[in-house]
Amino acid sequence: MAAPGMDAIVDEVLLLRPPAPPFVIGVAGSVAVGKSTFAQDLRRSLSARLGSARVEIVTTDGFLFPNKVLAERGLRRRKG
Repeated sequence: MAAPGMDAIVDEVLLLRPPAPPFVIGVAGSVAVGKSTFAQDLRRSLSARLGSARVEIVTTDGFLFPNKVLAERGLRRRKG
């Protein structure tokens, strides 16, 4: 089940959609505010409305180094 208001968000996204793929939507926010959950709801809703169009989620989680690695590389102060 999509989050309340998701239909209105999908309507807005579809109005902005260019005539040819790809179409990229960025979701930003603080840590642990529900970005991943929102992205999953948005993907489900867009997929349902677009039929055969492919909708993917690409996260940045795999690009972040653990604190230990940042400390070893002297990058702790640059995190974030």
